[in-house]
Amino acid sequence: KHWIQKRRSIGIGITGLAGALYAKGLDFDHPAAKPEVAHIAERHAYHLYKASIEYAEEYGVKVDDIKTDWLPIDTAKHNYTLTYDWESIRGKDRANSVLVAHMPTESSAVFSNATNGLYPVRSRITEKLSRKGKVQYIAPEGNYKLAWDHSNNTLAEIYGIIQDYSDQGISADYYVVPTRFEGKKVPISTLVKEFIFQWRMGNKSMYYLNTNDFNGGSFQDQVETVEEDDGCSSGACKL
Repeated sequence: KHWIQKRRSIGIGITGLAGALYAKGLDFDHPAAKPEVAHIAERHAYHLYKASIEYAEEYGVKVDDIKTDWLPIDTAKHNYTLTYDWESIRGKDRANSVLVAHMPTESSAVFSNATNGLYPVRSRITEKLSRKGKVQYIAPEGNYKLAWDHSNNTLAEIYGIIQDYSDQGISADYYVVPTRFEGKKVPISTLVKEFIFQWRMGNKSMYYLNTNDFNGGSFQDQVETVEEDDGCSSGACKL
């Protein structure tokens, strides 16, 4: 209780990024996608910081031992025109030590009928298993690329822009189809180059490297199935 109240760390992320881009006729590799993502990420972070400041002022609570004069824009790797007045919130007390983190949002994406977190769509139709049974999710209409058809460097650039406006790490997934490589194996040199590139883009970590090694079967086998637990067995429920 002492440390929770002292730090008040929270992590609020974005879900449905792919859906938001598709709604504007964009894909992750479209030239207009990066400035659009930068605006979404900046808006998300700015209003979280502003809300934390307003909460501290209204309820008289603040966290100590944090650098209130530091803002995410100070360590950004990418240079995009800012939309909000960040200087107006610099140096002000906040109710939370950290605010922004991005997670896969597997369960909440089903609940809100949105695409998962920051990720491209992996399959047009996705069938997920939960404690309540099978849930079928149909991706938004549109002529878009699946995750498997995006280069990992393209995704690293998008994730890096979002990392610019995050004060914690993010769950950044990457995708590979082994059958597209000689011998159906991804060269270690390719993986190393992609790892270095995502680091240069400002990403702090890689999450999952998903592989699509489907090699035939019935239509039902082609429907991607993700099994999830209820997440509440330890006394705390996942998002």
